[in-house]
Amino acid sequence: MTELIIRSSEEALKFVRNGFLFAGDVVLECDLEFEHVVVCCESIRGVGIPRWIKVEALIVTTGDVSVNRIAATKDIIAGDIFAKDITARNVSAGRIRVVDSLVAAHVMVRGNILVGGGVRAADIVVGGNIVVKGKVTTTKEILARGNIDVGGISYQDEV
Repeated sequence: MTELIIRSSEEALKFVRNGFLFAGDVVLECDLEFEHVVVCCESIRGVGIPRWIKVEALIVTTGDVSVNRIAATKDIIAGDIFAKDITARNVSAGRIRVVDSLVAAHVMVRGNILVGGGVRAADIVVGGNIVVKGKVTTTKEILARGNIDVGGISYQDEV
């Protein structure tokens, strides 16, 4: 697959077929917002001023996601995620590096989670280390094969 440079959300809609956007490497030169579109690609990278991607469906990428904010109403499945904020129902990745916050129902990571702010999730399963400067809020459990280094941990009963 080839590199897809997206300069506007309207331009990106030209590449959507039957609710799917299939692409190789996606380069965002604009903020991207989709409704009812599943994004399947090799990688997503924002260039220029900080970019964000918001998809009211699923984001699947075999490679890296490197944007300012990434949000999906369903799942984010990626190789590595580098972002300022992540919001999704489920996040599954090789590694996650987040500057501010990670909010998800379930977080599954094969490698490490590094978060500058806080993490809010029902449960967190990590193959490597968890390093969070802020607070981790979870209603269920945190499982890590490596070390857990967190500013503060709070377990809450589900409401």
